[in-house]
Amino acid sequence: MKKDSLQQDVKICIMIDKDMQEMNAVRDVFPNAVILLCWFHVLQSIDSWSGRMEGMRNEVVRSMIKLKQCTTQGEFSTEAENVLKHLCDVTRDTHVSDYLKENWLPIANMWSQFGRQMYHGNSETNNLSESLKYQFMGANANRRLGQLLLLLSNKVVDFYRYIDELHKVGRIQAGTNPAAVSDSSAKKMIDKGLSPFCNVKDNGDCSVPSEHTEGKFYSVSLTFLTCPFALLGNVCKYIEFAKSVGAKLGVDVLAIRKKQSQLIVENKSYTEERDYLVVHCDDCQLSIVCNGQCSCRANRFGETCVCLLVQQFLHDTQSKKLETPIMEAQSSDPVPETTTSNQLSTSQMIVDLNAWSNSPNFKDTMELHCAVKKKHT
Repeated sequence: MKKDSLQQDVKICIMIDKDMQEMNAVRDVFPNAVILLCWFHVLQSIDSWSGRMEGMRNEVVRSMIKLKQCTTQGEFSTEAENVLKHLCDVTRDTHVSDYLKENWLPIANMWSQFGRQMYHGNSETNNLSESLKYQFMGANANRRLGQLLLLLSNKVVDFYRYIDELHKVGRIQAGTNPAAVSDSSAKKMIDKGLSPFCNVKDNGDCSVPSEHTEGKFYSVSLTFLTCPFALLGNVCKYIEFAKSVGAKLGVDVLAIRKKQSQLIVENKSYTEERDYLVVHCDDCQLSIVCNGQCSCRANRFGETCVCLLVQQFLHDTQSKKLETPIMEAQSSDPVPETTTSNQLSTSQMIVDLNAWSNSPNFKDTMELHCAVKKKHT
């Protein structure tokens, strides 16, 4: 394919975080590329900023998700006016609206749906590629483009091929499990006699004593696996210690998480967006659920998290609604399909639905997806 033809027919999409230096560098090297912002990092940034404002976190996140779903520039402009007015009315101040107008609305085409009306692999986040920075580059920021291309084309593939072969012949064993290290550290805390000083509440919140500083305690949540000590993404020893103490006390963490998931649904502290579910309750960090995976800490450590339980709860609720019999009785004789002024035929409704699904007004939702999927299967 000729270079000129490629530039005319294919749009290059590059997804980044909101880093102005990185953005300017991309524009210098790829002036015709479409730059998109990682939606997860957009929400994470807004969630962190709005968390300082008591009672406004969910309101701001919901407003941004409304703006994200706009499929045209005109729809976005109208919705933005409504959102800004609503936030001013709720807060009785312009602080939040000024923040959005200054930081996010001018670059809406990089994160809202109207700026993604081209093939971009249906990707909303760069988290997966970002993990290469920590796994293969030692978190170093200063790397030349040639080094990065070499890393992706050679080293990553070679690394996993060598590892697989060494595993097959028994030359190496599996690496040290981070959870095992934390289990060992938690056991040391138990051996030191710190268990009686750990207070575990019925809702999964714990007050855990510091291993080294007398009189210091950490607030640990067994529900969301959060702890102020766990700042580097590792499995925290205080979380493992609290889990051990909680287990001995008979605390059912899964039951607590199920109860929490129901509260999130009742309080509507979630938003469904196409194939994604965004959970943004006041008690946890903002999380995004997609394809049975979640961005929260509990899910990353292989546990059934509150966010996935929210998704399951919503799915079960929707399924129960769909299980209502359509007809209470069926005749052995076929019923002729009729069309009246008040009732459309089945075939006509299917034609109408197909036309709607291909129109600009079509918006996919989790409920619609579940309903169609159930009937399709």
